[in-house]
Amino acid sequence: MRTISTKATVLRLQVRGESNYIATILTPEGISSATLYGGAKSRLRSLVSPMNSGTMYMTSDEARHSAKINDFDVKSYHPSFRENLFKMLASSFATELLMKTHCAGSPGDAWILFNGFLDGMEFFDEREARIGLVRFMWRYIDLLGVRPDTSYCAACGEELSSGDGKNASHALSYSVISNGFICRGCAEGGSIPQSDSALPVSGMTLRYLDSVARLSPREARALREPEEVYREAQDLCIAILESVCGTSFTTLRTCAGIF
Repeated sequence: MRTISTKATVLRLQVRGESNYIATILTPEGISSATLYGGAKSRLRSLVSPMNSGTMYMTSDEARHSAKINDFDVKSYHPSFRENLFKMLASSFATELLMKTHCAGSPGDAWILFNGFLDGMEFFDEREARIGLVRFMWRYIDLLGVRPDTSYCAACGEELSSGDGKNASHALSYSVISNGFICRGCAEGGSIPQSDSALPVSGMTLRYLDSVARLSPREARALREPEEVYREAQDLCIAILESVCGTSFTTLRTCAGIF
């Protein structure tokens, strides 16, 4: 056995026995689990709470492929999550996304993106947290390597941002099958098969998502769009993620009215 320390964010905590727990943690190396000994009133148990982040000290038993949490120096708390239902569910959804996609194969980048999302929600109110969820999903889609091209029609190859005519960016569709955006002319011309669960997308939404991908987090937070853009962008991101994962998300399915 050896003692190790690592940056860690607690994702989930499950009861094991009468007074022990299994903690699912995110580190820059990936997602793992560790045993936490002690009752609900212990000091360590109060520190090892979901979405707390800091430096975790553990004893690792490589022979048994197990680890025990010895201490946790928490650097980031998120108390507002306990007071706001949306923030709590948004963090649960993000956790589910990380676990289903195995951190998109890039645990170091997923660590930065996930913790930035949590810290941002803690700092802002619910409205800004909802917008932050859209930015988080779009960047995570990019991390997965499946972000659709926002510049060209996936059917005819013409620029989606070109002025008037069939490729005017004010009336587009997202094709789930091709994972791309389809211009109005191609959509009306039958380029989208009936079996495709196409979603309508406005040019404003497309330009917003393109800006989120290009700008720094600070610059993206300063963008201001109509509420319908954020709603449309959220529905689009969820559709892409569910298509990539091949399944719906439990958090979204059971709490649809909140999102």
